[in-house]
Amino acid sequence: GIAAGAGGDGTGGTYQGTPGSGGAYALAGYDNAVLSIGGTTGVFAYGFGGAGGLGGTGQSGGAGGVGSGGTAQAGTFSGRGDGSLLQGRSQFGALNIDASGFGGGGGNGGAGFGIGGTGNGGFGVVTVNNSSVQATTITTAANGAGGSGSTGGDGLAGAAAYQVIGGVLTAGALTALPSGVGGDASTGRGGNGIAGAATIESNGSLTITGSVDLTANGVGGSSAAGDGGDAEGGTAGLTSSGGTATIASLTATAIATGGSANGATGTGGTGTGGLAQLIAQNEAVVTANSVDLTADAEGGPGQTGAGAGSAGFVQLLVESGARADITSLDISASSGGTAG
Repeated sequence: GIAAGAGGDGTGGTYQGTPGSGGAYALAGYDNAVLSIGGTTGVFAYGFGGAGGLGGTGQSGGAGGVGSGGTAQAGTFSGRGDGSLLQGRSQFGALNIDASGFGGGGGNGGAGFGIGGTGNGGFGVVTVNNSSVQATTITTAANGAGGSGSTGGDGLAGAAAYQVIGGVLTAGALTALPSGVGGDASTGRGGNGIAGAATIESNGSLTITGSVDLTANGVGGSSAAGDGGDAEGGTAGLTSSGGTATIASLTATAIATGGSANGATGTGGTGTGGLAQLIAQNEAVVTANSVDLTADAEGGPGQTGAGAGSAGFVQLLVESGARADITSLDISASSGGTAG
């Protein structure tokens, strides 16, 4: 008979280097444009892979499609201005930016499931270009989630970022979520979960009256009868290369958790921590009530053996001429393997 069809690939609109080439945007020009939205603003460039087709007798289902996030951006940009005024501003209530990608699940069939599709995160970013951006809360996301199947699809996160270039960003809370989550497997290996980058880069003025949560975690997919998927933490942190950064609390995590092997045999996935950091340089002044930096790792459990955990790297770096005033600090780069 005819084999089951694979799910289709889905890609969010993606910037190709020229205006209008693709993506989702809510932007004001940096010279004298004003954008004001009082309620909730959503800027989305999702990518969804389709589910695999149904297999007949003696056939496996079709493979899940690839889902790739695109480009989602809000804030201010140069536009057609010449930089002579720099009085542009964007004002939001709750601002949600998401360029996540989701792999499709493998289809079912008489001989089992098809493989899960890969999920690729895109680029979700707030840009403040020599102007002003204000918001009640802001969330950027570029997660990658693999689809489930006989073998789990990989989840490969993208970048969720804040870029303050000589401007002013003021908000009640900031969140960045570029986590990678592998798909679960029925018979084969769980998908790998590879985190992306959750970063704030500022040389202007950054004022956050509440929490800043930067989460770049990797989670391997589990397997009912095979090995767990591997996991890698990404990069999470704040770099202030000039100006001021005043925040109530900063939490940056780049944790990895290997997938579990749940059958009678199978080895848990490995976990490799990423990079969590706070850097002040070039006469920057950073003030925070609390800072928590974590790059832990844990291997997944398995009957044949647990996966290994390898901690990542954590740094609080204040370079010559810069200053960091912090009330409380917790840093962790721990690792372990769970019980088999």
